Amino acid sequence: MTKNTLLNIAVVLCEILKLGLVLILIALTAFFIHIQINKDYYKDKELQFSTKDYHYSMTKKWKIDNSMDDKDVYTIDNLKTGSLYFNYLKYIIALVLIFISISEFQKVIKSVKYVETFGIKNVKSFKRIGVCVLVYTIIMSYSSMRFNLGGFSGFGFNLNPLILALAAFIMAEVFKEGNSLKQENDLTI
Repeated sequence: MTKNTLLNIAVVLCEILKLGLVLILIALTAFFIHIQINKDYYKDKELQFSTKDYHYSMTKKWKIDNSMDDKDVYTIDNLKTGSLYFNYLKYIIALVLIFISISEFQKVIKSVKYVETFGIKNVKSFKRIGVCVLVYTIIMSYSSMRFNLGGFSGFGFNLNPLILALAAFIMAEVFKEGNSLKQENDLTI
């Protein structure tokens, strides 16, 4: 085991990030339940729709009566139940995928700390990270909210997570090659 301060800090940061994700999941669930119990609390609280930078998107925003103000159509209390459940599940799955990715990255850091860098476990961890980020990108690419008097749907493809997924798959191949070289080296000794 190495006494690398940077690796120790990275492990602690991973733990803090995972705790933060759990707290966000709890807050999201509390918000979801509160909307179910007391929708009137959110009366006249308008939802804002924004687009992110560095991605391709197609969006469609519509309302039944175009003379109505957005503040009367796109409010939380007018959100349809099916749309509420869809978005809740979407974000819960996204949080779980991020949690799994951070956990796998933490495993890699710990293996480096214990001088087991080029083990096959790290190859599998990087592949899992790549798959999680890829699934996250697909899930988060579609947005849909249906209201009683209108709706919003959109498709946005962010390149940043895709680059991260590609990097994870490349790292898996690098560690796989490192594992092969390590095994060959162990056999020649």
